[in-house]
This record gives sequence, structure tokens and C-alpha cells, in this order.
Amino acid sequence: MTKKERYDAIEKACKDFRDKNLRTLQNEDRVEMLLPILYDDNDGACIFITPQPSDDGLYVKVSDAGETSFHQELTMPEVRELCARYHLQFDDIPDYEQPPFECEIYKVVHIDDLDKAVWQIIMLIRDSYEYVMARRIIRRIKQR
Repeated sequence: MTKKERYDAIEKACKDFRDKNLRTLQNEDRVEMLLPILYDDNDGACIFITPQPSDDGLYVKVSDAGETSFHQELTMPEVRELCARYHLQFDDIPDYEQPPFECEIYKVVHIDDLDKAVWQIIMLIRDSYEYVMARRIIRRIKQR
């Protein structure tokens, strides 16, 4: 096998992985992008992209559809902190609402900025594990 054939085989394997694991699915009014990330409860993370009405080109709402707060059992103060960190918007849920609850985290952007908004939500999901792990540590300390 030549060097070029080896690299072509690797590239094909990467494409196959991407096609199987990083799919997009078109629903009635939005596109769902599967991510290679699992929430703490082992459900797969997704991003939902919905066209927004505008006269200035194509704008889209990039959203987690409330899945991060639900699956990670975040509190509203945690949602607020994460959204502030990544400059994202969220549906305001009363603080007395006990987790789990669905609080949509999103950003409306021009289609040219889609990748940046997707990365912001991916980073927020990753950072939500800080709160998951902190709760686990606190529970273990209380059990002692």
C-alpha cells in the first residue's frame, strides 16, 4: 500500500465516521445536528437549527431545545452563568423550578456565523459537566 493509498483510506474512514455520527436530520421546521457528545444520562446531544424570518438575508436560531438543562439537571443560576460565559440567550424559567426542566439555550445568527454559534453551544454543554461533577462531589461528602 502506497503512502497516498494509506492516507486515502484514513480519509475515507474519517468520512464514514462523520457520515454515521455527525448526521443532520431535517424535520418539518428545523434541521437537527447530532453531536458526538453524550449528556450525563447518556442521551446524545443535538443542536437544532431553525430559519428565522428576516429581510436581511438568512438568519437561523441555533438551539439545544432545552436538552442541556434537562439532561444535566442544571439550575437556573447555572444556566444563566453558562449563557453569560458563552454569550448565549435562554428562556427565563422561575428560580423556584426544580431540575430537571427544559430551558432552551440559543443564539440567533446570520447563516455565515452558524459555526461560531454551534461551537458556543458545544462549549456550554462541555462546561455543564462542571456543575454535574460538583453535585456528585457534594453528594459524596454528605454521605460520609
